[in-house]
Amino acid sequence: MNEGRTFLKLAEVSALIPVIGPPLSGFLIGRETSDFTQALKYVAFSLPFSALGALFLYLGIPTIQKYLYAILIYSLATPFIISFMITTFYNKVELTYDEDTLEIRLWLKNIDPSFDPNTLFKMALDMALRKIRNPYYKSKIKTVMECPPLRVRVNQDGIVMRKNCNGIVVEATVVNDKAKIKVSIPY
Repeated sequence: MNEGRTFLKLAEVSALIPVIGPPLSGFLIGRETSDFTQALKYVAFSLPFSALGALFLYLGIPTIQKYLYAILIYSLATPFIISFMITTFYNKVELTYDEDTLEIRLWLKNIDPSFDPNTLFKMALDMALRKIRNPYYKSKIKTVMECPPLRVRVNQDGIVMRKNCNGIVVEATVVNDKAKIKVSIPY
């Protein structure tokens, strides 16, 4: 994950480049983190660089000095918008209702194969909690984190993580750089 941190620092510094830096920064951060809530803190770190790049552009070209507010809004809003678009493109959350279970399936891309299974499991569970609106199911899923430890099994296809807690079964399968998580809650 150290390579990812270096990559994110590069994205923050790229925000310093006027005009193309802020969207590039938002793209790189959104692609690396794959989760908008996680991307928000890195985008917030890149905002001073974006503002500084806008200031360089403002001071460097005298003919555009009357557009200070437009330049600042562009430099500060673009990383948020682009990273939101990228993270929504890369993540897919789907709710399915069966006769006896509720299934939440998440497809996460850009998962590092050396990713800590507990961190991946917690991230997937947080994404599932954001998708569910029913307070009953939300409280049931929150109890899963307090249950016994995660069972991890490695096979030819990838890594399978499973947690069973009071009838709630959470299973995550990581293959190459994609993860598929299934949460089954009995009615």
